[in-house]
Order: sequence, then structure tokens, then C-alpha cells
Amino acid sequence: ADPWHNNYQGAPSDSNVWEKDGNYNYRMLRGGGYLNYSKGCRSANRNWKTPRSKCKSVGFRVAVSHIFSI
Repeated sequence: ADPWHNNYQGAPSDSNVWEKDGNYNYRMLRGGGYLNYSKGCRSANRNWKTPRSKCKSVGFRVAVSHIFSI
């Protein structure tokens, strides 16, 4: 995960990890989970955690696109 940055100024536009000038004590989290209120579940929601922290509501989502043929 990307190191924490306070905002998106200077972020790479090519989807690479944003390593320059980041705070490596914290890692970037986006979106939310079942324990969040609806506004916390937006993909634009940003937060941070320490790299070794544990939390039931932090993880990753698997997305699959299914193509049907008839």
C-alpha cells in the first residue's frame, strides 16, 4: 500500500505506487467496510493505519468481471 500523503498533490497519474515524500509510518486505506457508515464506504474515503495494525474492517475486495455468452 502507498505511504500516507495528506492530499493528492504530486501523485503519479500512471497508477504506480506513490513512494516519494510519503510518511512510511502509515499506509493509505481507501473505501470502507461493513462497520462503516455509508459515507465511509465511498471509494473516495481516505484513512491510514500503521503497517502492522490489525483491524476486522480492513482488508481487500476481489472484483471479477463475468462475461456471459449466449
